[in-house]
Amino acid sequence: MSAAPVSTPRSAHLALFGVQVCFASWAISGKLALAHLGVHSILAFRVAGGSLGFLAIAIGAYKISRWRGDPEWRRPTAREWLQLALYAGLGMIANQLFFLHGLRLTTATNATVLGTTIPVFTAAIAIMLGRERATAGRLAGLAIALAGVLVLARVDRFDLSDGHVRGNLFIIANSLSYSLFLVFVRDVRARFPPTQLVALLFIVAGLVLVPLGAGGFIAVAPSLTSRTWLTLVFIVLVPTLGAYSLNQYALHHAESSLVALYVYVQPVLVALMAAWLLDERPTWRTGVAAALVFTGVGVATRPQRGETTSPR
Repeated sequence: MSAAPVSTPRSAHLALFGVQVCFASWAISGKLALAHLGVHSILAFRVAGGSLGFLAIAIGAYKISRWRGDPEWRRPTAREWLQLALYAGLGMIANQLFFLHGLRLTTATNATVLGTTIPVFTAAIAIMLGRERATAGRLAGLAIALAGVLVLARVDRFDLSDGHVRGNLFIIANSLSYSLFLVFVRDVRARFPPTQLVALLFIVAGLVLVPLGAGGFIAVAPSLTSRTWLTLVFIVLVPTLGAYSLNQYALHHAESSLVALYVYVQPVLVALMAAWLLDERPTWRTGVAAALVFTGVGVATRPQRGETTSPR
């Protein structure tokens, strides 16, 4: 007898849509900020603000947990600190550096289309490591999505002197690094409350990214316009604090297949925002790549026969 479908509350749908709006705004606001600041300066501001914000959220959650009598925070062991450093390096440091360097060279729309391959790369890595089962459906999805990536990377006329090609390669590297993070962070995810884990990862990443970009940021800060400052504050509040907070709620109230489905919303939102704010116009290549990537993601993340999905 098959399991009864899990009912997803309306608030989870709203949270999932909000997550995609927040992440979509990162591609747009990041592109706007890059017109006035370097990659390292933007990340120093984002991670510093994110660290302070998530630390405050985590402390508030800790106090509520103590009041409810729930399990409290635990201090990481020396081995866990090393794991956190590795995972922050993959999911916070390398991931963001690759993304912004790529965004500087390619379009916001291309960056977001390639970013939707993260679930596919995650499945591929998990299969290679033996953590998930290789099925015909998953392998077919991987192949289709890879074809879309190759189309957008211009494999038919590959030239590293082409800025768009280099930018797209950076975005692919960003997706791979974040996929590695998603696979390996499972090793510690169950040991810490979600708010504490996010705060720890941001703080560890800040130890690298803040010193890396603080000098450049301080040098140009006096000349920044009010619009640029507002863009930076927006980056901290919406695609950082807002996105991660809503995502935590959605992951606890929605099925994995539904979470994957909402990935398709993000490129549409970015394309609309980019056309309005950045005067970007998607090319035929972007359209073909998007169709292949979306199909591949759908096939690779669809529950296979004999499997069930449950809230994460």
